[in-house]
Amino acid sequence: MLSCHLLHGVFTEHVAKDILGGLMWAAAAMELTIYTFFSGVEFFSTRERNFKWSGIPWGRYLLVSATIATGRGLTWVAYGATTYPTVLLFKSSKIIVVMFTAMVLLRKRFLAAEVKQ
Repeated sequence: MLSCHLLHGVFTEHVAKDILGGLMWAAAAMELTIYTFFSGVEFFSTRERNFKWSGIPWGRYLLVSATIATGRGLTWVAYGATTYPTVLLFKSSKIIVVMFTAMVLLRKRFLAAEVKQ
């Protein structure tokens, strides 16, 4: 898992530095393929004996996965279209958005020590 995460970081930097300029959608497809593989491994290693396939809303799952795939592809295209410092700035500021969303939607409170990290 660590090697996949490191490889993802290397690809992100190479796309942002325009070394792999035309491979944005290929990088997104590879990323989603790896996620699908690990999800399948987790499912088949932890599934219960009485698992029922009939109650699963497959249409909704397909819609969500298509939305995630499009979002990841557009993220990779954005990495290729912006400058490298901008990519680093956006990647570093994700935690601010997550914490703000948790405060607004979930009414979660954070300690001062958590905010300073």
